[in-house]
Amino acid sequence: MSLLLAATWLVWSGLFKPLLLALGAFSCAITIIMIRRMRFFDEETYPFYFSVRLVRFWLWLGKEIWNSSIEVSR
Repeated sequence: MSLLLAATWLVWSGLFKPLLLALGAFSCAITIIMIRRMRFFDEETYPFYFSVRLVRFWLWLGKEIWNSSIEVSR
């Protein structure tokens, strides 16, 4: 989860200055701590696991987003 948060922050911010990277790492760490304390991704309440169907869905969704972007740009 921390890698996913860090990668998302880097992609969305697009800023690679040392201070901003440190602040981003700090905010990701605080978020992970809060998620663990709340037990948000508990196995019983929210089963989060990857399956073949989930991967196929994300590939299909990416393809559809790509196709719609091409159509809009035309």
